[in-house]
Amino acid sequence: MKKFVASEIRSEVALGGKKVEAPGSFLLVYPNSYYLGMSNLGFHAILSLVDSVPGWYAERAFLGYDRSLEKRRTFSSFDVIGFSISYEVDFLNLPRIFREAKIPPRSRDRRENQPLIIAGGIAMAINPEPIAELVDAVLIGEAEEILPSVLERLNELRSADRREVLKSLAAMDGVYVPRFYRSRYDGDGRFSALIPEGGVPFPVRRSWIPDPGVSPAASRYLTPNTVFGRRGLIEIGRGCTRQCRFCAAGYLYRPPRNIPAPAVLAKAKQISAGSRRLGLVSPSPSDHPAFEALLSALIEEGFSPSISSLRIESVSGQLLRTLAAGGQNEITIAPEAGSARLRKKINKDIPEESMAAVMEEARRAGLSRVKLYFLVGLPGETKKDIEGIVSLSRRLERILPLAVSVSPFIPKPHTPFQWAALDSYDSLKAKLGYLKSELAKLRRVKTRTGSARRAVQQAALSRGDRRMSREIEEERLRSRSRADFLIEKENKDKFFPWLVVDSGVEPDYLWEEYQRSKTGMTTGPCRTAFCRACGVC
Repeated sequence: MKKFVASEIRSEVALGGKKVEAPGSFLLVYPNSYYLGMSNLGFHAILSLVDSVPGWYAERAFLGYDRSLEKRRTFSSFDVIGFSISYEVDFLNLPRIFREAKIPPRSRDRRENQPLIIAGGIAMAINPEPIAELVDAVLIGEAEEILPSVLERLNELRSADRREVLKSLAAMDGVYVPRFYRSRYDGDGRFSALIPEGGVPFPVRRSWIPDPGVSPAASRYLTPNTVFGRRGLIEIGRGCTRQCRFCAAGYLYRPPRNIPAPAVLAKAKQISAGSRRLGLVSPSPSDHPAFEALLSALIEEGFSPSISSLRIESVSGQLLRTLAAGGQNEITIAPEAGSARLRKKINKDIPEESMAAVMEEARRAGLSRVKLYFLVGLPGETKKDIEGIVSLSRRLERILPLAVSVSPFIPKPHTPFQWAALDSYDSLKAKLGYLKSELAKLRRVKTRTGSARRAVQQAALSRGDRRMSREIEEERLRSRSRADFLIEKENKDKFFPWLVVDSGVEPDYLWEEYQRSKTGMTTGPCRTAFCRACGVC
């Protein structure tokens, strides 16, 4: 057990004021390491958001901690414990956290004087059901819109009993309280429905903030103990226009919104007291309409900006030269599939020639390496598609050295591929093994491959119903075969566990996109000014 590591907090630089005391105490827990939690921009944003609410202040904890980082308070001494969950595999860490905090893992077993347990983050918007019996309430959607209202409601309910509190929260938009819903199963034990009780809403509508640009999410602390080192993070966009059919974030963060450049520059100046190195965060940074001008302005102000990945369609030679001038030495692009045919199926129609042209421009700009991301196990994939990953890498490594990452495809909820089936464990293992072996033969390619076992586990955690709460609680996630994830592909009206969440995207639209994928028909980018096709705008 990690009691406390003083070196972690001593190495931090706090950005902005820190509220030290208030009547309401909120412990924000990232259910993984300090290193990963402090690398997560959403975690920083929630800390700032809680402290902005009158009557509340936040402290932090991570997996392995038995007390809060700031004041070394016990978990049970807080009014609310909030879990920020971005990845489904972190569900598996909750039992250990509850055990070390001496808090019953099941919501129904907690006493009146124990903290209220809430959870949020994109993993919860994807599917809250696998941990439905382990949390008291789930915040569905973007925290800026709902968390302040929840905390204000809790201020009003300080003298109420636990059930009254939860009943009041359940009536709020964007709040899911699982104890007021029950699952129904058919004669074969298959999940068939989720039944609300007592007038609680169904489904629970995802909340979202129309204009995150008023004050973009940014790092609350700088520390060398993160993926990014002492690089400050600033959100420049939320959502993505590109409609890749495998991407949950692309559907759950609709409509796509860009942060105005002046707001980003203002936030950068606030961070500059701690660092001039910046990471610009967005699902598709180069799609920002003022991206090149923003980069140039930041460089002129003495910042060294970097980005995570680029869309081929929005990359220019000038952009790459600007990135190089700011100190970035590599870029990331994500073809996802090894053939043009399969890229059309997933709605990522990037010609091989375009990839090669961008890499030539990157080489001329002085960049030293390119990262490529691929998926295996995609719907409609053939042996030629897998071989295409090798041949594409072989062609591109002649231009610049490559770092190739290959991950198994997981059919995610709230996407057109939610009706698709997970590839089998044996098939995924064989494909990953083949690619690891063949890519190792390429002199200028470094390869990292995912795990077939972990893919099956992740599929269970992202697609399961609340019966998984017991498996997670007992820390015995059972072995699962492809049969667990076979989908009645032509049943448009199949009720999935995650449909307790209303993402705002019309089910008919997702179904139509799934049908289009089968024939390789592509769909153009979102046009929020006039398009009403998916139902969000």
